[in-house]
Amino acid sequence: SSCLDIARVYLESGDPHKALEWVNRIPSHETYMDRERRDLLQQIYERLGDPSKQAEIAWLNFRMLRSVDTLDKLIKVIGVEKREQVIDDEAAIIIDEGNNDYSNIQFLIDVRKFDEAEICILAKAATKTLNGEFYYTLLPMARAMESEGRMLAASVIYRALLESILDRKYYKAYPHAAKYLRKLDMLALKIEDWEDMGEHGMYHVWLNQVHGKKSGFWRHYRSE
Repeated sequence: SSCLDIARVYLESGDPHKALEWVNRIPSHETYMDRERRDLLQQIYERLGDPSKQAEIAWLNFRMLRSVDTLDKLIKVIGVEKREQVIDDEAAIIIDEGNNDYSNIQFLIDVRKFDEAEICILAKAATKTLNGEFYYTLLPMARAMESEGRMLAASVIYRALLESILDRKYYKAYPHAAKYLRKLDMLALKIEDWEDMGEHGMYHVWLNQVHGKKSGFWRHYRSE
């Protein structure tokens, strides 16, 4: 952190060469504050007028965390005319690599690659790696997929949110769990192909078998 602080001072005082020298004193294997180091390097290379190095860092930042922000910073360096090609290529890479982490799914949604986002969501559901405890991440995804008519993808997310509450016996959230099940009831009417996810009637039977004794939850569900 001291090397970065000193490098920033040199950069702000108009000496990018000295700033680069101080950043390069940090061992290459050091991961602490790695994001800050890469951001500072990009500023330094911009000041030095080195577009190839700028692009190298921008690509590294983007590939480490795909987001609209890192995409915009990359496009600023490589040119706005390459935006759609980058999006198409990265969507294909995510699918080919099976890299279904939440950040990649959110990126696909943000750049309106809903086909690819749906593939990733259903793959996570099939492998039971949709963790409903990540409420703040998953609920916006479910709403986005529903708004685009991707009802099956939305359903498997709502199932994960519902099951997380019931598995943890999180009594205070039972009203939310009941709301999710009512949402699933509604979405089921719009789904014709359940693929391998199990149709809604079967899911209801399973839910009763596993969580049938959670009377508080069922009371909330039946109250509306």
